[in-house]
Amino acid sequence: MNQAAKAINIPLLQRETTSNGYEQEFKEAVKSLIPKGVEGMIFGDVYLQEHRDWVDRVCKELGIEAIQPLWGRNPEKILLEFIDAGF
Repeated sequence: MNQAAKAINIPLLQRETTSNGYEQEFKEAVKSLIPKGVEGMIFGDVYLQEHRDWVDRVCKELGIEAIQPLWGRNPEKILLEFIDAGF
């Protein structure tokens, strides 16, 4: 298990993907979680609009919420907060 997930005691799903089939493989992985009660996903994007647009579109297609709490925040402040939190 990833050390960060282990440190905060949350399950972690990791799947190998290919560059050509990434979107479909991503959707399949997420679809497998929906019956387990997953209603949204959290993303750590800060400023890449193209990725935000992709996340919003894909999550909408899957019927889940895209949660992006770091969007538009100062990356340096995020990093300092992360360090101050002990990571």
